[in-house]
Amino acid sequence: MIINSTYFINEIFIAGQANSVDVDSSRSKLSGFISKYEPKFLTELLGEDLYSDLTAGLLEVPIPQKWTDLKNALANDATKESPIANYVYYWYLRNASSTTVEVGESMQLTENANRVSSIDKQVRAWNEMIDLNKKVIIFLNQNTSDYPNWGARTPIHFGWAYGNFLLCRGYDLIQYINSINL
Repeated sequence: MIINSTYFINEIFIAGQANSVDVDSSRSKLSGFISKYEPKFLTELLGEDLYSDLTAGLLEVPIPQKWTDLKNALANDATKESPIANYVYYWYLRNASSTTVEVGESMQLTENANRVSSIDKQVRAWNEMIDLNKKVIIFLNQNTSDYPNWGARTPIHFGWAYGNFLLCRGYDLIQYINSINL
């Protein structure tokens, strides 16, 4: 995994789950979300071939510089900023809105608190992820000679006026959202 629970700070903080490296990742709900959604995000953004190349490259000893550079474009260890973390946070909050029980979905009652929607936090995290994704796409477009499988991805029909996003396969990963789904 490229990120861990230490990336969930500031606006994407998850109380009781984040801000420390998991001792036993199999017991952590957040670690489960990272394990599920990080590969999904990377496959959608990079494509299967480049994601596979990145995974293999990060296992090499020593790690070739181009894979370290791509990893750093995807996750900044110093600032703990990553589009992957924002993507995981979005899905974590979306899932946390209810709990599945034997009779269906339920919401816990709160004492001394009012329940509020997490949609504003989800929208903010998603839209920040979009901005970070665009930086990753620009990085890859500027370094196509290092990442030949980036240029070989399947075109998708859309465009973005400020850069060459016509060949990005992760259409949803560069589309802003809002709280009323417009």
